Amino acid sequence: SIQKKISEIKAAQEKARLETLLAKAETATRSARWDEAIETLTIILSSKPDEAVEAKLAEVRAKQREAKLNELKTQARGFARGERFDEALSAWAAYLALEPADHETMQTEIEGVKNAQALAKSYAEAQRAFAKKNYDQAVNLLKGIINQDENYKDASRLMAQAIELRRTTRKWWQSKWVWGAVVSSIVLVVAWFAFRPGSPLLAALQTAPTSETSLTSMPVSTIPP
Repeated sequence: SIQKKISEIKAAQEKARLETLLAKAETATRSARWDEAIETLTIILSSKPDEAVEAKLAEVRAKQREAKLNELKTQARGFARGERFDEALSAWAAYLALEPADHETMQTEIEGVKNAQALAKSYAEAQRAFAKKNYDQAVNLLKGIINQDENYKDASRLMAQAIELRRTTRKWWQSKWVWGAVVSSIVLVVAWFAFRPGSPLLAALQTAPTSETSLTSMPVSTIPP
């Protein structure tokens, strides 16, 4: 009779412990503390197999997975809006790794992120070209952007400015100062070659007789008295 009482007490204690654990798991589930809920339900099942608890564990794991998918999706879209494209694509990769049911649909959205990344890169290159006054490159890049999205940021305005500046900016070969420097350089080079020591022209100038010397050296005829 005493052993029976002890067994009944232990059974009651175990039942109370499992009920406490089950209540703890339920609270954790409602608070979206998925890891805690899963750990608690696993402890319950290790003590006593129960189909209801197994079903609850499967439900919590499904909710955890769904919450993770939603979290990754929200992160990826937020990163994309902030033009943090590498982080957005990383979040999408983690999303696809969970093999969601909307895998094909999300692929379309991921391609959109990649296109946006390419546009942002082209726009940044166009801005750098514009700042360096390389208007031809800037116009070509901006044309490509506008062909894909005519309302992309201020690409249309920037291209109009680049076209106007390209038209009004004098090219280097149109500069009088440049041509003056080129002509002066040519003259200096020719003069150096012409009058350098040992040059044929300088030697010819040094040996050519002057008119006075020629007249002096002519023989004077004598007239007999």
